[in-house]
Amino acid sequence: MHVRRFACFLLGVWFAGCVIASWLGMQNPSTADRILTRLSPEAARHLRDIPQQQASALLRYAAAERSRSLRVHWDTLQIACGAFFFGYLLFASREGKWSLALAAWMFAMVLLQRLYITPESTDIGRMADFLPTANAGVYHNKLWVLEEAYLLVEAAKWAAGLTLLIRFVSSSGRSGDSRENLHMVDKANHRHIYR
Repeated sequence: MHVRRFACFLLGVWFAGCVIASWLGMQNPSTADRILTRLSPEAARHLRDIPQQQASALLRYAAAERSRSLRVHWDTLQIACGAFFFGYLLFASREGKWSLALAAWMFAMVLLQRLYITPESTDIGRMADFLPTANAGVYHNKLWVLEEAYLLVEAAKWAAGLTLLIRFVSSSGRSGDSRENLHMVDKANHRHIYR
């Protein structure tokens, strides 16, 4: 039972990290506009020589770089989470092939995100950051497709994780090795004893 509780705890920590990383990533794009509307007098004095459009583009670029950096670091951390979770289920529990397959699927989804989708979207995003809007349309379309792919992979990972969580919680309250704790002892001077 403790094995499954700890597995549920690991999934909860992993998913909480996903929610926090997503929330932080959504906050970054609006940072540039928020900074420009709330400039301190000192910052306004330094930025008055820069045209508003250029200052806004630089701040948006900084916010986008922050979001990209956050995603790279979070995806790298998820690889460690996925490897640990799969290793825990493989070596510390008696979970069946189905649970191990779901954990391996989650790990594969994280690898797909980190090794393909995130680097590709980072490169395309950097190319599109300073292009005029008319020329950036193709890059923005590619970036949109990659963002949708990232969300689909994330949804597949969450579906596998929630399936595991439901499996752990609803499995009649016993871990896979609970039956081994009960052995019948048959001795000549005793009746059947269950210990």
